[in-house]
This record gives sequence, structure tokens and C-alpha cells, in this order.
Amino acid sequence: MYCSNCGRELRDGEVCSCAQPAQTSKNEAAEKTEESKTEKKPEDRYDLNKLFLAIVSVFSLIWDILKKPCTTVQAFMNRDNGKMGVKLMLVKAALLCIYALMYSSFAESMMRISRFGVGIAVFAVSFALDFIFACVIGLCARVINKKEIDTTAAMEIAGLKAGCETAGIIAAAVCSVFLPMLSLVFILIGSFFGTIVSYTAALQLSDIDKDKRVYIYLSAVVLMCIISIVVLTVISGGLLINAVKNFSIMYR
Repeated sequence: MYCSNCGRELRDGEVCSCAQPAQTSKNEAAEKTEESKTEKKPEDRYDLNKLFLAIVSVFSLIWDILKKPCTTVQAFMNRDNGKMGVKLMLVKAALLCIYALMYSSFAESMMRISRFGVGIAVFAVSFALDFIFACVIGLCARVINKKEIDTTAAMEIAGLKAGCETAGIIAAAVCSVFLPMLSLVFILIGSFFGTIVSYTAALQLSDIDKDKRVYIYLSAVVLMCIISIVVLTVISGGLLINAVKNFSIMYR
């Protein structure tokens, strides 16, 4: 009796061992795949921890701005915090989205727009306007100073403004539980405070004449007001037309 695999002569009932290494290699490969699967779980937890720490760092920065505006802004602008500026914009957009989801019953009933759609639209418009503000700052610096500023610095300025507005949104959400009529006041205060803080940040720009820094920021704010009015007018006009159509269909 001979082995069909290696040709070795075998005794009666004997099994050749030439196929065992292949079997062990298959077992080792299976064990490695199982280990790789189990190793991914700590990485997933680590990613969640990173996300949690990032959110905590954003709100910690907002709290520091409220406590010590000038000191915090100066320290913030001395580092490369462009990513933190984007995080501040995203947090503000997310909170506005939640705020819109809570108080969008009118849009859902009269305009036939789902709350989820309203929340997504508010998130997109909020982040887009903040990002455009950073771009407008860079454009004004290019026109007035004949030199572009660092993209990181523009994101920092726009992010600080968004962070202060986030504080106003949180205060408005808390106030809406007790005094809904005053919630708009806190949003306006947050926007006004954000303008002051971002102006303080614009004065920290390096390689630009001090007088030009003022006009760069002033021009950016004026242009941003015009852009915001146009965007809000278009959105409001579209919603009004949609509401009128739905109202006419309901009472036809």
C-alpha cells in the first residue's frame, strides 16, 4: 500500500503524514484571521475615544473663549488650529440642525417638508456660510493687502466666530424651555460676540499692516452680510412659494 500523495510505502491501516503540514498551515491562517478580527475591536473603541475627546476639546475651547476672550484668542492664533476651526463650524452646524429638528413642526405641517430634510438643509447652509466667510477673508486680504493670507488663519478666524455663535445657540436652546421668546436674543448675542472675537483674531494676523487688518475684516463682514441676505432671501422665497402652493391645494 502506497501513499497517493508522496508515494511512500505504508503499512496496513497507516495514514501518511505528508498532508499534515498543509492542514496545520490552514489552521494557522484561520487563527491569524480570527486574531485580526479581534484586534479591530480595540481600534474601534480608540476611534470613539478620539471622537469624544475631539468634541470635549471643542466645548472646552468655547468655554475658555467665554472666560478669557483675548487670552484664548491670542493663544489660539499662535498655533496652527485650522482643523479646530473646521471642528467649531461643524459643531455649530450640528447644534443648529438639532435645534431645527426640535422646532420644525410648522415646516412639516404647512410646507410638506420632513423634519429630517429641514435639519440637513440647516446643517448644510450653516457650514457653507461659515466656510464661505473664511474664503471671503482670504479674498479681502488678497485685494487689500495684495497678498493672500494663510488658509489656516482664515479657518481659525471663521471657527472662532462659529464657536461663539455655538454658545449663543446653546443658551437659546436652554432658554427656549422656560422663555421661548428670549431664545432669539441669545442667538443675536452669540452672533455679536462672535463678531467681536473674530475681529480680535483678525488683529493677530502677521505679515499684514495693522491698519489693513481692520479693513480686511470689515470688508469680509460686509461681503458676508450681503451673501447671507441673498442666500436667506432665496431660501425664504422658495419656502414661501412652497407654503402658498400647499395652502392652495389644502383649501381647493
